[in-house]
Amino acid sequence: MGKMLLKNICRTLLNAFLAGMMISLGGIVYLTTDNKILGAFLFSIGLLTILLYGYDLFTGKVGYLLEKKADFLFETIITWFGNLLGAYAMGGLVRLTRLNELETFKSTLLTIEATKFHDNYLSLLVMGFFCGICIYFAVNSYKKAEQPIARFLLVIMGVMVFVVCGFEHCVADMFYFSLINPFSGDTVGRLLTITLGNTLGGLIIPTLRLLRGKLR
Repeated sequence: MGKMLLKNICRTLLNAFLAGMMISLGGIVYLTTDNKILGAFLFSIGLLTILLYGYDLFTGKVGYLLEKKADFLFETIITWFGNLLGAYAMGGLVRLTRLNELETFKSTLLTIEATKFHDNYLSLLVMGFFCGICIYFAVNSYKKAEQPIARFLLVIMGVMVFVVCGFEHCVADMFYFSLINPFSGDTVGRLLTITLGNTLGGLIIPTLRLLRGKLR
């Protein structure tokens, strides 16, 4: 029993680590692209890869807490830490490259820093909430849509909306924070606030759907 639990934890951590890497790859593309719309479009490679290969993304799982067993909550928490490790590993690798010298990369990162670290916590919470809705829409659409083209387009649309609008995605922010201000109380506080917003946003549609079903 103990070995099985350890095996499941390790598998979840590995899949979550890979998901953190993929979202970070989307973040790298966004930072190196001049055009905001194109950057948002290319950012979707992260979520598309995660869905295609079955990796574990916190924001992709949290919306299903209400319909899963209690151990799914533990798995989702493990996923968050795995995503964190993957994102920070990618951030560490980026620091070793010439990407930091690219003008577009530097200017976009400075803009992100000014936006995220000068925003108040309530704003971060609400922006995280909006992002949680977008990701739940993207992931659930991928699961529900029957046509392959529709599945891909709906995922891309969900990602593009949150990126263009500047909504806060905790895993993407893990990567950005690893480049801006890796270790501080303020970084942790902002990341946890965004995570809470993502959680509430991911759960709002399933919760309202459940309530609607009970009112019939």
